[in-house]
Amino acid sequence: MSNDITGLALNLPDGVDEVELHGLVCGLACGAPEEAPQQRLRTLADLLADESPAATMLHAALRELGQDGALDAVDPAVLPLLEFIAGTEAILASEDLSFAPLLPEDDARLQQRLGDLAQWCNDFLAGYGAVAGERPLSPEAGEVLTDLIKIAEVRPPAEQDSGLDGADLEAAEADYMEVLEYVRVAVMSLRWSVTPQAQEQPEAPD
Repeated sequence: MSNDITGLALNLPDGVDEVELHGLVCGLACGAPEEAPQQRLRTLADLLADESPAATMLHAALRELGQDGALDAVDPAVLPLLEFIAGTEAILASEDLSFAPLLPEDDARLQQRLGDLAQWCNDFLAGYGAVAGERPLSPEAGEVLTDLIKIAEVRPPAEQDSGLDGADLEAAEADYMEVLEYVRVAVMSLRWSVTPQAQEQPEAPD
C-alpha cells in the first residue's frame, strides 16, 4: 500500500474502520470523480453506519464547512479524517500508479487479509453504486465490476479450518497477491475510464 496513505491512516481518529472508509472513498471517486468534493463527503457520510465515529464526524464537519469548502471552522479533531479522504482521492487520481487498496500488511494472517480484501471490494462497490447511476459502461468496465463482485463474495475459511501449511500456504499467498494486484489495477482502470485522460488509462488486467 502507499506509504502516504498509510501515514494518514495512522492519524485517523479512534474507532474509524480504515478498510471500510478507504473502500467507500475509492468507490465514490471512481463512480463520480467530477462530483463536487462536499457532495461526495455527504454521500460518504450517508453510506457509513449512522452511529459510526466517521459518520458522526463527517456530518459535523459538513455543517461547519464554508460554502467554498474552507476548513477554518472545522473541529481540528476531524482534520485527519478529511486529510485521509483527500489523500485517498489524490493518490487514486495520480498518474504515478502508486494506488493500492488499504489493507493489512503482509505479515498479517492470510485469512485476515483475504477477508479484508473482500470487505474492501464490497465497500468499493457500495460507494461506486451510490453515485455511478446510469453511467454507460464499456464492456471492459462491466467485466471489472463483475469480477469485483465475485471477489467481494469470497469468504475465507476460519483459521482452524484452513489446513494450509508449507507449499500449500505459499501457493495461497501467491494467489492472494495476484488477486490483490488485479484489484489494484482494475480500480485504477475504472477511475481513469471516466476522466478526460481515459485514452491514457492503465489497461484493465486480463
